[in-house]
Amino acid sequence: ALTAARGKAPGANRAAVEAALLKGAEGLHAEGNSKAAVAIYRDLHGSSGSEMIRVAAWRGLVISDRSRRASLVTEALLGEDRALHPVALKTIRELNDPAVIKTCVSKWSRLPATAQLAVLDAHLRSGANAMSTVRLAMNSPHGAVRVAAWQGLGEIGDASAVQPLARAAASSSGTERDAAREALARLHGQGA
Repeated sequence: ALTAARGKAPGANRAAVEAALLKGAEGLHAEGNSKAAVAIYRDLHGSSGSEMIRVAAWRGLVISDRSRRASLVTEALLGEDRALHPVALKTIRELNDPAVIKTCVSKWSRLPATAQLAVLDAHLRSGANAMSTVRLAMNSPHGAVRVAAWQGLGEIGDASAVQPLARAAASSSGTERDAAREALARLHGQGA
């Protein structure tokens, strides 16, 4: 009924109907009916409605549609839709989804610095072995990503981290050098 009313509703009423559809989709997902929720989210995301509704529908779609989650997130991180980008950055950090992290890592060189930081952060927070992502970040052309890599290496690194950290501490400057030095001081584990 709401879907039919949406097409006929004028401006302000249409926004209220779309907000009610979002709320309904959230309820369907919470009740375990992800298929119905996905259909509503997909329709709202593809509509010409407000940007706020479209972005909220995208997020709901990502949460509800596990089969397309990884591709939806990477497309948003790589795409031109500036409204989706910050939501995708937040969502990847919240999901703790290894498939999303893996897909994003596979596109690493194409990701902007903000997305590389989010992927690295998500991988480090996941509790999974993030060393491969840290190594990618160590070689990023973006200084902020390298700084985050040195910080991450200080948290998860072992004796094998000493050489790259020492090299960065000796050859880098500013924030990057300081991050490498601090990470060296925080290293733990056998041989560190």
